[in-house]
Amino acid sequence: MRIADSGHEIACHSLRHRLVYEMTPAEFREDSRVAKSLLEDISGKTICGYRAPSFSITKESWWAFEILCELGFSYDSSVFPVKHPNYGMIEASRFPFVVNSSSGSLVEFPLPTLQLGRRRAPLGGGAYLRLLPYAYTRWGIRHINDRELSPVCVYLHPWELDADQPRMRASLSARLRHYLGLRRTESKFRNLLRDFEFCTLEVLVEEWREAEGREASRLQLSSTTARP
Repeated sequence: MRIADSGHEIACHSLRHRLVYEMTPAEFREDSRVAKSLLEDISGKTICGYRAPSFSITKESWWAFEILCELGFSYDSSVFPVKHPNYGMIEASRFPFVVNSSSGSLVEFPLPTLQLGRRRAPLGGGAYLRLLPYAYTRWGIRHINDRELSPVCVYLHPWELDADQPRMRASLSARLRHYLGLRRTESKFRNLLRDFEFCTLEVLVEEWREAEGREASRLQLSSTTARP
């Protein structure tokens, strides 16, 4: 409640943090419905946004978008347009786009990537923020902002700001992925706040919709007034 009252946007990250592509549509619908309802009851706000655990809306679980529309979500930020063993949709757009379904439509705001020749490189959050040099993150975000004229969705887990959290038993790769770079995360986060201007994703999505609407109106007007 205090978080919502302080002006922060509250969005949904599921109830049980299960991978979408490991659930049935019925399980995903119930998980998302209950999570959305609980968040709305607690915050007193309408929940408009969704992000799947581990970016698990992929080509195989594209059906999830119809359920999100059905439940009243207006935007999603689950698609990571990269090639990764556990997630990713390399063929997806790197920039916001509309997903249409029989239950309505929503805006997909993909996770940030750089196009480096034929390859795409992730940046801007999670392990990519912790493990990669801050100079790379700053350059990448500025490149997308200034050269590609697009905003960037930066993400961070609350536990990544706690360098003294208890260590759990896991495989070496899992421990490296989870704990490496924790002591530098807070300073990188502060640098992001210093170097860039931020707003809620809901505001960004609304601004994008308005810009797309103006562009569509301009193209329609150009088409109707064109002369041979």
